[in-house]
Amino acid sequence: MRAWFYSVFRGENTKGTEALIRAKQAVLKKDQPSYMTGDLFTMMAHPVDTACFGLARLLQPRPLVTEVKIQTIVEAEPCYDSRVTLSAQKDRIGMNRVIVNWQVTELVKRTFDRTVALIADELKHGGVADVELDEPIEGKPWPAQLEGTWHHMGTTRMHDSDKEGVVDRNLKVHGMSNLFVAGSSVFPTVGANFPTITIAALTMRLAGHLGRLIKGEDGSATLLTSSGLPLKSDAPVESLPMAASAMHMPGDLALPMGKK
Repeated sequence: MRAWFYSVFRGENTKGTEALIRAKQAVLKKDQPSYMTGDLFTMMAHPVDTACFGLARLLQPRPLVTEVKIQTIVEAEPCYDSRVTLSAQKDRIGMNRVIVNWQVTELVKRTFDRTVALIADELKHGGVADVELDEPIEGKPWPAQLEGTWHHMGTTRMHDSDKEGVVDRNLKVHGMSNLFVAGSSVFPTVGANFPTITIAALTMRLAGHLGRLIKGEDGSATLLTSSGLPLKSDAPVESLPMAASAMHMPGDLALPMGKK
């Protein structure tokens, strides 16, 4: 779990500012640009809210702060029903586009509710602030402001059993002799913090493991060449098939919940 305070400025959560945010995402190519035309008209129809919000976010003037909210990122529970599959639609280089079916469970809603409730209690007991909480979201539809945070994880999860995972504890694909995966796709759970350091640690650990295999120092497994023969440490080293995780499930979730 991760939580922080953020300032709410005049015009926030209005049609004009929502259109401005979508337009920014389209320009940055974080969203489909097809919204742009309609959003431009929406911003023109709400010029004051749009301008106040845009300038406030850019300049951060304290007089335009209307309230302070708590924003939280929590771990999404792994769900067996989540899927990444291929569609019939092709991209510009002829590859099949993916379909991401991301299932977020009720337990994640409860995690959001309990997180902000505990933070509110601690702030009150510490004499820092009184917090007015929003209505609990458990048992209700997801709020419109829910979003992923662009850290994609899962789909080739790590497990000792090939029934429960794709790679073993040494990141080797079950049933393969020399196919390894290094990346956040192997995470069994996603956590709620930046995965980059863990990815780097797993990659360094895998590099050490492969080095020991090539030198014959690890008797628990044998690395094979593409012709199926054991790789010897004194033989010319060919390029080993390595898979860098590139297709994952969205992981951590962000949601503003309470008011300070």
